[in-house]
Amino acid sequence: MSDPMWGRNTNGGTERVDVLAVGDPVAERTLDALGAEQFDVTVEPRHDEALERLEREGFDCVLSGTNLGGTALADVFAGVRERTETTPFVVVTDGAWAEIEPIEDEVSEIIVRGGMPAGRETACITNRLRQAVRASRRLEACERALDQRTNRLDEFATVVSHDLRNPLNVARSTVELLDGDQEQLDRLDRSLRRMNAIIENGITFARQRDTVDGTAPADLETFATDLWADRETEHATLTTDAGGPIVADPDRLRELLGQLLDNAIEHGDPPVTVTVGTFEDGFYVADTGPGVPDRAHERAFEPGVSTAQGTGLGLAIVREIARAHGWTVSLADSESDGTRIEVTGVEFY
Repeated sequence: MSDPMWGRNTNGGTERVDVLAVGDPVAERTLDALGAEQFDVTVEPRHDEALERLEREGFDCVLSGTNLGGTALADVFAGVRERTETTPFVVVTDGAWAEIEPIEDEVSEIIVRGGMPAGRETACITNRLRQAVRASRRLEACERALDQRTNRLDEFATVVSHDLRNPLNVARSTVELLDGDQEQLDRLDRSLRRMNAIIENGITFARQRDTVDGTAPADLETFATDLWADRETEHATLTTDAGGPIVADPDRLRELLGQLLDNAIEHGDPPVTVTVGTFEDGFYVADTGPGVPDRAHERAFEPGVSTAQGTGLGLAIVREIARAHGWTVSLADSESDGTRIEVTGVEFY
């Protein structure tokens, strides 16, 4: 059975693969044999010219030896990765491990001539090249599929945002105009507010990215104070004990802090005191509420988990933003028996 990721050309043969050979990785007779096995091999003895050609033309695979005229193999590999992150990089060697060791875990394949059976060099190199290219194409196909799913998810989030938020706003406005049982109207208003919060947090969670766009110095005390001013805090008080600024994506840090402040206000017993502070390896948000039950500690950051009438997405959003920065978020008990969320691995400016 043929591999579905190993294409076929129009005349029924195996799809040809363009290989860029850097230096002199294989003998002339092997190059001829590779041609007969559907490999188009372009040889560039000079690594700088090879890199220029790779950037200009693109290839399915880069094949390199370890004898590169005084140029380090690691430098050639770095040059290839500057131009392409996915093209397989295959090394053929007679045992120059000192050259290979710095990049041993990063290259796609390492072919050792001494480990090949006599007369089987062409077959071994052919098979290893095909394996490397097939793996690369599978990875590219998976990435394309992931991009498509991400785009569909974003489109769905946009539809939810527009098609549900507008009727909710109408319903909330109508509640304000109604006369009747005030207790029931207040209950309905709380339900509508909760639905709106679920939509908002659901969209925010769906659109979280794995990396940050850029970082800058960010003052936690200033951010926390500004965010606090936008919240209903009649029965809550904010205190700060923050040191110097941290290095973060300002927009995503604002989202993270906002979620933590909302969580503290929502779960705390009025009057609740919320503290934003720093310590040696990061920062924290603590409250004077009842704390998180021990049974819920391990699952506190999972989507949908809430110990109150929240959306169950706030701490999940916090975790994703922390991961994007390379930080770690964890749950601890505060000094006042409430909840303390700690973010570690933070760089201070």
